Amino acid sequence: MKTIAVYAATSTDYLDDVERPGGPLFYAGKALEAVDAEASAVPVDPSPRCHAVFVHREVMGRRYSRLIVKPACSVNAVRADAALFSPIAGEYGYDDLLRAQQLHTILLADFQGLMRVFDDEGWVHPPSGIELPPPPRYEGGFVAYRATIEDVGSLQRAFLWAEAAAAEADCVIVSMGGSGALMLCSDSGLYACRPRRVAAGSTVGAGDMFGALMLYALLEEFDPKDALCSAVSGVACILSGGASCRRAFREGYLAELSAWASTRSPALVRLHPPRS
Repeated sequence: MKTIAVYAATSTDYLDDVERPGGPLFYAGKALEAVDAEASAVPVDPSPRCHAVFVHREVMGRRYSRLIVKPACSVNAVRADAALFSPIAGEYGYDDLLRAQQLHTILLADFQGLMRVFDDEGWVHPPSGIELPPPPRYEGGFVAYRATIEDVGSLQRAFLWAEAAAAEADCVIVSMGGSGALMLCSDSGLYACRPRRVAAGSTVGAGDMFGALMLYALLEEFDPKDALCSAVSGVACILSGGASCRRAFREGYLAELSAWASTRSPALVRLHPPRS
């Protein structure tokens, strides 16, 4: 049984006064279970103090979040085959990411959590339009960095950040919401993976589910571009309420992979058509 260490606080989420479990550990575990993975997600800090409480409100299709209990987490040397670095409330920072990169040979870091802004009352503000800082350097292993298109601000800026970050990481991923994800790898070029249209329910936790499945695919020795589409396909299946998403993950039939000639001349070349 492989293990994925999760650098994030656990959380309790109140959505319209309904209590629900949340946080990257919960959603990573949910995704791995959905694809029948021979892997589990384990917390880096399982202590009660490494726990956050959020209150969420949805107004006109937009979610507003407020941090009620701030977590205090430590970096423990957890034995794991890979790591998902996805802080949710400032519990881990860049120094912790650098240490995590030294502890794990396969790591995916979600920059959304690193760039999240909280005001004095705990309300969460997205980092839209804020320049993403350069990632820390690492030595050895495989490291991927992820941000969302909302974090970066525009597709053009996503390309610029990906080009800069690719000098520090093996691959850089920009999530495009329902449009899938872009991935720029330092040694193999730029790829886009789009999900087939599925009837999705709530998309809460989709980023962490994607991160867990991407890491699991890499542990299963998938090529990075195939790992990207397997993760996108697996998440699409989970969000559509599929009873078992093993085949969607293994075969990637709910996603379509394309190659982009370059970030400057984004001519799409289809690599794998969607499979029925």
